[in-house]
Amino acid sequence: MNFTFSNHAAELRFSTRIYDLEAVMNACYNWVERYYFYFDECGRDRIRVSIKPKGKSKKNEIRKMVGELHNQVLSELLRLKVSVRNKGIREKIVEQAISSALSLPKMPAQLQDARTTEELAKLNKELDKILERTDKMSYEDDPLQIATPLQRTEISTSSTRKNTKKKARLKKGSLSRRNKKRD
Repeated sequence: MNFTFSNHAAELRFSTRIYDLEAVMNACYNWVERYYFYFDECGRDRIRVSIKPKGKSKKNEIRKMVGELHNQVLSELLRLKVSVRNKGIREKIVEQAISSALSLPKMPAQLQDARTTEELAKLNKELDKILERTDKMSYEDDPLQIATPLQRTEISTSSTRKNTKKKARLKKGSLSRRNKKRD
């Protein structure tokens, strides 16, 4: 890697025989909020990266950033190589996870058919019982008062409450009259 500095900017050259373009671009992405990056080919096996700060910066600051960028490129390069090496293992792990999530416990076909037939027979018996009970019922039979409109139910409930309160008052009044007579 070669680099030059000029007017608060830097230019780096990477050899494509050593550094992968993807690793260089991934490393630059970490500083994309503070710097502008320009990529270009310079020769058959070289990548040129021009770096300019988005705001004002000191010359030492960009030198420090170039050192950190080089370390980040090495880190990204290693990460990509490990990723390539472990590709087969990752694919097998994902394949195993998906297949185990999708697979159901295996039963012999005859046993599965017998079980399904048995369950259907139970459901048919239960359905027949329900139908027998409903055949005997009339639409006029309404023990839960489902057919009664809500308003009627509310009115009858509120009038029942009023009547109950009146009866309670009357009883209380008659009791107090009885107590007065006894005295």
